[in-house]
Amino acid sequence: MAAVIVSLLGAFANLVLLMLTILDIHKNSSYY
Repeated sequence: MAAVIVSLLGAFANLVLLMLTILDIHKNSSYY
């Protein structure tokens, strides 16, 4: 059960990092 929770947390963290990266790309592209 702990392995499932850890894998879910890892997937959620990857999703958050992906969203932050996309937001940063949008911010940087808006400057140009």
